[in-house]
Amino acid sequence: MEATRNKILTFAAAALVALQILLNPQPSSAVSIFEGSGTNPETGGGGVSGQAQFTLVGSTLTLVLTSTTTANHAKGDDLTGIAFNIATNPTLSYSESTGIALTSGHSIFTNSTTVNNATVLGGSWTNNLGATPLGNYGVAATGFNGAFSAAGITTGTGGPDYGIVGPNVTFTGGGFSGSAFPLAKSSLTFTFSVIGGSMTESDIQNVKFLFGTAGNGIVDGTCTNCTTPPPLLHSPEPSTVFLLGSGLAGLAAWRWRRRQKRAARPD
Repeated sequence: MEATRNKILTFAAAALVALQILLNPQPSSAVSIFEGSGTNPETGGGGVSGQAQFTLVGSTLTLVLTSTTTANHAKGDDLTGIAFNIATNPTLSYSESTGIALTSGHSIFTNSTTVNNATVLGGSWTNNLGATPLGNYGVAATGFNGAFSAAGITTGTGGPDYGIVGPNVTFTGGGFSGSAFPLAKSSLTFTFSVIGGSMTESDIQNVKFLFGTAGNGIVDGTCTNCTTPPPLLHSPEPSTVFLLGSGLAGLAAWRWRRRQKRAARPD
């Protein structure tokens, strides 16, 4: 009798644990990806494109900003900034000295042939908005014609240097010269702290990719992964399904055996 009771409790516990997992999935990092492509008047209408991946984990917002421009473009087509809004308008804190890093797997060129991924990036991009900002938040390596305060840039010239070039740039021709370096090829990572208010990844909007320094190389971004189903509609993990199935199957088998025993008893 004791063994039977233990089996019942085991099956019931397994089913209950699996059901809890299904109804209360563990929180995971939230990601929104924006992409944009267009032309840049600064270089005569050259084609440019970029990608911004926002990841929110707790109160830390990480932005991976990547130039996806495919052509061997001129330095005026460098990705030099991004502007965006957040619907809930929280307070974001960004450290200009430590909030910037080279994205893993990418490179920093200090001249047309030299890679030095240990190059100091602190102070090369600012989040201080200027007199004519393009969004409530953003970062840039240039003042971008008043969108940002170039006074916040302490490393570099506030020009195209420390900008991001596309993966196919060879630094030959196209107007590249020593004054344009260092350059990131082809991604940088920025880290913000949400210190006031609250937000979710779906609150990020009006993303604009900024190319060059003249202030007219603006490309709107579109979210490419913003139609995700609610958590309860997500497919459960196979292990969860197995756990729930095992528990329910065990309970069903126990009830069947019990009925068989009752049916075999003489009246």
